[in-house]
Amino acid sequence: MIVRQCLLNRFQQIVRFSRLKSTIRRTNPLGIQMLSSKLHEQLFSSVGEPIYSDKNIEKSKQHLQQFDLGLKDSEILDNIEFDLPSLESQNLNEHFEIIARNQSKPYVDLIYQLIKSNIPLQPTKWKYAKGWTKFVLNKKLFSGIKSVFFSSEKIFKKWTKNNVY
Repeated sequence: MIVRQCLLNRFQQIVRFSRLKSTIRRTNPLGIQMLSSKLHEQLFSSVGEPIYSDKNIEKSKQHLQQFDLGLKDSEILDNIEFDLPSLESQNLNEHFEIIARNQSKPYVDLIYQLIKSNIPLQPTKWKYAKGWTKFVLNKKLFSGIKSVFFSSEKIFKKWTKNNVY
């Protein structure tokens, strides 16, 4: 019973702290609101909180006053807090490069397949008709012209699988 009460009290303290933490708004020495604590921890956990020198703070204030900025209190926005997906790399640029590579891989593979394929000779006879036309090859020679319901080309079909043209 005592253990249960202690655990319950500890849980309530943790919940109160996390709620309190989420309501604290991070600002820099100039009073400009920064990322919420939760997002800052996720994005800059290896760096920690920035350290500002008095010289840089004064220089920044002068620049802001020069352009009539930062003299008034800015609007305080609610903290935006959510869990970011884990990074694919320790470097943010590499993270997005990896994602881009993964998303474009199927199309890159198709392009390489197209590059390596033998492009057939140009037909000597053309059929001008509505719809798709397939020029049939027989040992690198055109043996016929055939109307088809849809294109049977793998690269075109795969490329337009989710798109309507």
